[in-house]
Amino acid sequence: MNSWTCEFCGWENYQNDRGGLREPECTRCGEPRDSKGKQIDSLRIEIKALSKDDKYLSGQLEHIRDVIGSLENEISDLRSEYNDIFDERRKNLKHLLKQRAELNRLENLVPGVRVIYSDQRRLIEEVENDN
Repeated sequence: MNSWTCEFCGWENYQNDRGGLREPECTRCGEPRDSKGKQIDSLRIEIKALSKDDKYLSGQLEHIRDVIGSLENEISDLRSEYNDIFDERRKNLKHLLKQRAELNRLENLVPGVRVIYSDQRRLIEEVENDN
């Protein structure tokens, strides 16, 4: 009977028989024989796959970060353009209202009727009070 040494705890085990497809387990720690090498190989494969996924995901994050930065710059430019157009519209609206008021005043003038302005009212009231 061949003995084997546990890779995990260093215990020398004398049972060497397989039970079906199962490897014999260490009598001290319960780990199966040759499981450390299999676990190491399995972990290396998994780490390689995870590293590949991480590299891909890192690239995706960087791309999205760049797109967000670009969009933030574009939004900033659009806000500036919006504010410029808003100010121009406000000036235009103010001028438009003045022009409409002038048009309304001219359309409502009756020929031959004197328009009394606010600075002339006091004088007219004095003349009317004297009569």
